[in-house]
Amino acid sequence: MKLNVSKKDLLITFITTFIVILIILLIVLAMFNKKSKNEINNTEPQTDYYNEYQQQRATEGVTADDAVASLVNSANNYYTVKAIIDKFNTYVSYLNSSASDLGLIVSKQEEKTALEEYKQDGLKCINDVLANNYKTKYSVNNDYIYNNLKSFSGISYEIDSMYVVEDSTYINTYFIYGSYANTNYNFIVILDKYNYTFEIYLNDYLNDIGYNYKDISTMKTLHIEKVEKNENNTFQFKNINQQELANTYYQDFLSKIKNTPELAYNKLDSNYKSSKFKTIEDFKKYVTSYINSNKRLGQYKMTKYDSYTELICHDNCGGIWIFKITGIMNYTVLLDSYTVSVKSYDDEYQNAGDGKKAQLCLNRFFEALNNQDYENAYKFLNGTYKSNNFKTVDEFKSYVQKNWFTYNIIDYSSVEVDINQNYIISGTISDIQDEGSYGAKHVKKNFIIKLGSGITDFEMSFEK
Repeated sequence: MKLNVSKKDLLITFITTFIVILIILLIVLAMFNKKSKNEINNTEPQTDYYNEYQQQRATEGVTADDAVASLVNSANNYYTVKAIIDKFNTYVSYLNSSASDLGLIVSKQEEKTALEEYKQDGLKCINDVLANNYKTKYSVNNDYIYNNLKSFSGISYEIDSMYVVEDSTYINTYFIYGSYANTNYNFIVILDKYNYTFEIYLNDYLNDIGYNYKDISTMKTLHIEKVEKNENNTFQFKNINQQELANTYYQDFLSKIKNTPELAYNKLDSNYKSSKFKTIEDFKKYVTSYINSNKRLGQYKMTKYDSYTELICHDNCGGIWIFKITGIMNYTVLLDSYTVSVKSYDDEYQNAGDGKKAQLCLNRFFEALNNQDYENAYKFLNGTYKSNNFKTVDEFKSYVQKNWFTYNIIDYSSVEVDINQNYIISGTISDIQDEGSYGAKHVKKNFIIKLGSGITDFEMSFEK
């Protein structure tokens, strides 16, 4: 059957189709316009965000140049910047390392090509993270980067201190002072917290401009408003919990003891240093037990005071380190709790009952033993008792090493007081590294403690 379609029907069909298509186009156009407006709305506030901080200060008669640098006091910000420096030094390690340094498994024939590829990758990444202003100032090219950084390839970088200038709501300028081994080397890192981007200025820029960690007033804003993104200059904020932070301090100082004892020595509290060590050689001798040890952080306690934070770290061998922290990774340290006064220990002692005070004093004695600090442990012994039992420190040391353990822990079972106000403490001494294991050895012992005016002012004796 033949279907006849009139011209009128065709016209109606055409018009209907045209209207439907037009409606669809209008809907699509409306959606596109809405998206464009949203994009405009999303980008328009950016300029305001960047200038908000300066505008606010301007209304108060203050300019961006009045921003004052301060020690970084946020662990998250500190470790965000540290991660950037670590990333940068990974790139530096590509410049002048051997195949074994980089962990490459290649044939001798392939080694040269592989190392050249790593070198070019390092140069590309370093170029990407260097600030444009820095590259312009020094006409930076690959030869410039290589010649200035090749000597630091494969050398770890130690941060001594970090300062921040809050240029604006989203731009922060970080001044990082530290060293490669014994060579001082400093950085500036600009964080763009709006775009999650960063840029780096190298040591020569700091020297030429005159930034100096000894003069905080020299650290000023660089007037950076934005850091453009590329494939290598993005970052993520770190989130550090208290346990990670405590372990970082412990590992930082332990690393200094093992690798740069001069820096570790300079980190000691000044009063503690003068009381404990006459020379740096005395210090190096004292910390010998840490050099090849497996000591690690056990328990910790962090207490905030008005002008500093106190971190007490107990290691797995009964040792105690006490950090006085004034800024993130800006600290001094004591290697025991008995050489000089420590506020938290003094407070604990003053607030304790006499029986507990006796235990706290005896803890100092065992702390000294665990430090192999036999001279100070010997000083806690009663004079008459020493004359009758251990006429010299060496005799006392020989007895302890033969009858007790290298690292001791005592479990108190009872505390009694006699008519002369001497405290008789009964306890069991165990090897702290063997605690809880099958066949662990124990030594039961009674101690007599005579209290004095403070936690380190006591005398004691024990049955041999």
